[in-house]
Amino acid sequence: MGILIGIIIFIAMLGCIIWLGVAFRKERPKSGIIGSVLSFIMLIAFIFIPFGIQQINTGEIAVVKVWGEAVSIKTAGLSFRNIVSTEYVIYDLKTQEIISDIEAYSQDAQPLTAILDFQYRIKADKVINITTEFGTLEIMEQRIKAIAEEKVKTLMSTMQAMSIIETRQTLSSRASDSISTSLNAYYVDIINIVISDVCFSSAFEDAVEQKMISEQSQLQAEYEKERLITQAEAQLEVARKEAEAVAVKAEGDAEALQIMTDAWSGLSAEVKEIMLKQLAIEAWDGAMPETLVGSEFIQWLFGYLQG
Repeated sequence: MGILIGIIIFIAMLGCIIWLGVAFRKERPKSGIIGSVLSFIMLIAFIFIPFGIQQINTGEIAVVKVWGEAVSIKTAGLSFRNIVSTEYVIYDLKTQEIISDIEAYSQDAQPLTAILDFQYRIKADKVINITTEFGTLEIMEQRIKAIAEEKVKTLMSTMQAMSIIETRQTLSSRASDSISTSLNAYYVDIINIVISDVCFSSAFEDAVEQKMISEQSQLQAEYEKERLITQAEAQLEVARKEAEAVAVKAEGDAEALQIMTDAWSGLSAEVKEIMLKQLAIEAWDGAMPETLVGSEFIQWLFGYLQG
């Protein structure tokens, strides 16, 4: 917009200069004076108007400084300023990002590197304070960056190297709490803080890997030991149960045998003979033996069948 207005004023000024030249050539003093005045006015307008038009884009805010003093705020849109006395300091209200490479030491003196990704937005209602206290956003950002880096280094120095490795997922939240508390006086809202790519020396990383392999092997051995113990205990329990079952059966058989012995002793000879004969018949398969010794069994059998 300022450029377009400047072109229009410049063309008008050229017209006035041409008019002034024609007037002097034709010796018209009055027209010459008017042309001179208009040319001067166009020159002043060409200097002040195009350069005095200030456009503030969406997502930006401007601090108006008059003779170097911050007096007010201008939001998005077109404004006109006196280029002699007034200056606009533009601030970006969108999310800003600081990415830093961190070099630090753990509590046990292990060197490490990490990447700090810090995102923030300035508070729109505090831009005059930022201008008054810091001068420019770049100066404030440098201080914020230094504080954030120092807080991360301090956090790392309070933790053992193994603890840092084991709790990498929580480092960002812990650093965020510490940094946010320290930046309360810097008129910014913390959007996100991420600590990533935490790396130790290759020698330490190799030692950690070997330790993890050893621990895994130890856990595997412990598991195998527990499995064998459990299996042995199960087999022992089965054997014990089987032994108990055999003992119970033997005890039952002994009791049954004793009962049968006692019962047999109480029988008369005649009853015993009858029972023996009955048992012999039940056990006989009906086939005559090929060889007979004596005739008592045959006589007994025929007598039994006849009786």
